[in-house]
Amino acid sequence: RDPARQIIERKDIVIAWLTALLLLAVLELVSFGVKRFYKFDSTFVWAFCGMMIIHVYSEVIRTRVIAKGK
Repeated sequence: RDPARQIIERKDIVIAWLTALLLLAVLELVSFGVKRFYKFDSTFVWAFCGMMIIHVYSEVIRTRVIAKGK
């Protein structure tokens, strides 16, 4: 392993943002269906979507940085 290569680069952040935005679009379609057919409160759906997006964003960056050191 090479710890010197394990830094966050601009490309890692861009890929993480693109992945998060794609996930946001997919989750928005799902939440639209859930809100329409099951009549859930939109706050609950948006909170779940926000947690998923933050988790995926951090995991994409973490995975890419760890892969650089191998």
